[in-house]
Amino acid sequence: MDTIPLMVCPTKGAAGFPHKSHNAAPLVKPVVQQAVLFFGPGSLIYSARSGRESAMRLYRKAIPKIAREIIRSSNAQEHIEIEDNKMEEAELDLAAILVTYMNEEEKLIRDTRDVMSRRGMSADRFAQMKKSMADSRGFKIGEEGLDYILAQLLEGLFNSRNIVEIYAEDNDLRLLMKGAIQKFASVDEEIEREARSRLRNLREGTPEWDIEFPRTVAILKRQRGLL
Repeated sequence: MDTIPLMVCPTKGAAGFPHKSHNAAPLVKPVVQQAVLFFGPGSLIYSARSGRESAMRLYRKAIPKIAREIIRSSNAQEHIEIEDNKMEEAELDLAAILVTYMNEEEKLIRDTRDVMSRRGMSADRFAQMKKSMADSRGFKIGEEGLDYILAQLLEGLFNSRNIVEIYAEDNDLRLLMKGAIQKFASVDEEIEREARSRLRNLREGTPEWDIEFPRTVAILKRQRGLL
């Protein structure tokens, strides 16, 4: 396949971010060398594939792989310009954003449970209350989670001190980043069906389901060498 030359935007990209400045401040401090080693249940996000929505679960173990895929592929395709000795630092910039997202969602889950406990609310209202609290914080989850993450990653690229220049349009970068997330965060449909079968006695959307479903998927993935 022939390579289509990229148009360099001298001012702003399609999403309105300023053209890359090497002196821009980083969006998140790259302090994730240890953070990415800790495992959580994973953040559930959604992606439209083949005309329908497919569930994806972002695991902490996959974060370094996603960040590496984005930076190395972007550089190889000349979407960005980065010095070889700055690759790992740039990967940490993006990894920090993903870690922050997972940390915020885990805090959201804890806070939702606390509020429901204080108000004596039934477990079947967990999903509704979680969504309401997320909206009040301007935090996106579920179906809106992937677009939210992509916007954060895109802003992170422009703010990274470790990237010299960005040449690609915003949409090209979003497609590349989305592909990287799908590659490492997709929940295999067979595994998801097996997990649901094992948890058929739990009601989806309850706190118990939010804990047990990702845990069961992770167990099945580890059994198949996917994690």
